[in-house]
Amino acid sequence: MNRSLIQSRVPSPGPTYDDVFRSPQGAPNVEGTEIRRKNRRSLQLGRVSLSQAFPGPPMPFYYVSMCLNNLPGRYLDVDYGGGWFRRYYNRGSLTVVPPYATCRFRGNCTGPFQLQFLAFSEAEIQEITGNAGKVLSHPPVRSLNDPFLTSLMLQLWPHSDEQSLGEEIMLEGAFISFVGRLLVLENSGRRLNSVNERHGNIIIAKALDYIEGNLSTKISLSEIAAETHVSRSHLVKVFKRVTGRTVYDHLLELRIRRAKELMTQFGKSMTLAEIAAQCGFANHSHLTRVFTHEVGTTPQAFREQV
Repeated sequence: MNRSLIQSRVPSPGPTYDDVFRSPQGAPNVEGTEIRRKNRRSLQLGRVSLSQAFPGPPMPFYYVSMCLNNLPGRYLDVDYGGGWFRRYYNRGSLTVVPPYATCRFRGNCTGPFQLQFLAFSEAEIQEITGNAGKVLSHPPVRSLNDPFLTSLMLQLWPHSDEQSLGEEIMLEGAFISFVGRLLVLENSGRRLNSVNERHGNIIIAKALDYIEGNLSTKISLSEIAAETHVSRSHLVKVFKRVTGRTVYDHLLELRIRRAKELMTQFGKSMTLAEIAAQCGFANHSHLTRVFTHEVGTTPQAFREQV
């Protein structure tokens, strides 16, 4: 094998996430760490277990953090320079932090937290996207709960453990797809911004985070409004104007999507009653009725097909 083909790009010198997670001074609450560096596309990837969350130092990289474990109802308020937002620790939830961002936490920082991260330089974004990548440089104001991003992040990990040229190319392809998906989501957000002021976007971001973090419970409009610090009527009006949909329609879509994910992942090892409870439906019958109306087939028939 021609290793010069695999290691054709040399990462720039400077701090790495080995320094952050392996240093006793930087991360005293790290229980387990595996960090991989890939030279062909100058990536840093890692999986980390933390007994307590801690704000890392500003770093000269884009940093994507994804939850690997699920802690129902658990959250932290975080601020990367764009204002406080609530991050629920649901499996697959991501945050995308731009270079040199500072971080603040408040709330319950006690784990266990299991994270997978991806770090890459501004040069990588520039090479892939040109000037279009600048839209990713603003501080996050919400977590991302996107199944495509979650799937791509999970694909990156096994490819990063191999040294063959084929695996390096697979890793590079998954990374480019990941960046492309971020741009798709960013452009969607910009279209929403064109019809709404920043204050409205913050309301929607908080509402969506609360909904996605509490899908398994019975959520009322009053609870969502209280979480976003606005009245029910204002929440309804802003949500409809920004998204073009009602709060109920969005909540229903998320519950159906979660049910599909559970049926795909667990098959018949979860009963429909258990799936209904996880997705916030009253019972098995309620799940069946709503799912059939929205999807056009029963949950049982859907599960047989996946």
